[in-house]
Amino acid sequence: MSEDKSTEEVIENIKDSVEEAVEDVKETVEQAIDAVEDAAEQAIDAVEDVAEQAKPG
Repeated sequence: MSEDKSTEEVIENIKDSVEEAVEDVKETVEQAIDAVEDAAEQAIDAVEDVAEQAKPG
């Protein structure tokens, strides 16, 4: 019986570790998405600025 308990504990520890790793990956992906969105907004702003400066008069 102690073997079963030990195996269950190992499985539970692995499960917890995997869940934590998945959460870390989700967080990293969300941060990457935010960074890409920010970069896209900056690029759009830069293009709009250039377009505005290129207008005659």
